[in-house]
Amino acid sequence: MGRYGELISTVFVRIFAFLFWFMYFIIVLLCLEATGVVLAHININRMDYELQPMKRAFKHYNDSKVEADTTVNNIQKGLKCCGLYNYTDWKATDWYKQSGNYSVPETCCDLGFPSCTGNITESYKLYHEGCSLKLHKRLNFYLTWLFWACIALIGVEILAAICDGVLMVRNPFRDFRILDSGAFA
Repeated sequence: MGRYGELISTVFVRIFAFLFWFMYFIIVLLCLEATGVVLAHININRMDYELQPMKRAFKHYNDSKVEADTTVNNIQKGLKCCGLYNYTDWKATDWYKQSGNYSVPETCCDLGFPSCTGNITESYKLYHEGCSLKLHKRLNFYLTWLFWACIALIGVEILAAICDGVLMVRNPFRDFRILDSGAFA
């Protein structure tokens, strides 16, 4: 019986060490998630500032293979949008004035109209919602989701830390230490 006591004592030490490292891990995760909450909250309020490069890219668009122009085309195609706020934003760009054909990039064309050439006189064939608005909505959704997910996880981790602390203090395996004694040998 002495060996069982020794085995249980060894298991107790390992469980106690596991509980200690589990508590340490929860505290580190708690700090990381609190940082995520703060960053998500800050970035929700800074979104307009962060989207300024996109506004410059739209303003200086000239339909070349430059990275900024490719990015504008990819954004419009991916988000199914046109211009910053709507398709009429293109009228204020140098590209629109220089092209002379009163059209917007073909990436503004609604996929439901394969004959679309980007001509503004056929505006029903264009996407009407602007890319800045769509991107702002999408980023706001993801950052808000991240914010509340971190808050929920922080709550769960606090509960786990409390349970871990109770187990460390209460020490339920203490009752088995009697098996270490020679009373059962």
